[in-house]
Amino acid sequence: MELTNIEQAVREGCTVYGIRSKQGRCVVIIKDTDKQLKGFGEHKHAITALQKADFDYTAEGRQYSETCNELQAEQLVQSVTKADDLDIWIQHGCTFDIVSEKHNFLFVLSGSNQNGKRFSHTGRGPTLFEAQLAAFTAPPCWAKKSPLR
Repeated sequence: MELTNIEQAVREGCTVYGIRSKQGRCVVIIKDTDKQLKGFGEHKHAITALQKADFDYTAEGRQYSETCNELQAEQLVQSVTKADDLDIWIQHGCTFDIVSEKHNFLFVLSGSNQNGKRFSHTGRGPTLFEAQLAAFTAPPCWAKKSPLR
């Protein structure tokens, strides 16, 4: 799945944050270098929240309720039904950030292992998908007993 608007936003200096809401849903926030909100997406599945934020980035100041309805009608014909690693990550209260470093995307996972020890793990790649894949390959706390499985 391509998230071309999010990739463009990150190339332009924006940061993408992924967090868990109080309701247990994934929230994706796109902010520019001045910390101004540029995009927002929320859904029970992280990939759908990313799709919503990707679409919202192009909304050009429209109300979120308008962009959300338009996104659901146009792009969310199929919904994700099975939780993936990113959903599980967010559900455990961990976070992710997406930033740019030179010509690479950085997909930074932050969280705690089963003993409460904080850590951060970064995946790099020329595309957002490759950076995310690299980040989830071997986070430090997943070596033998994953807190997510």
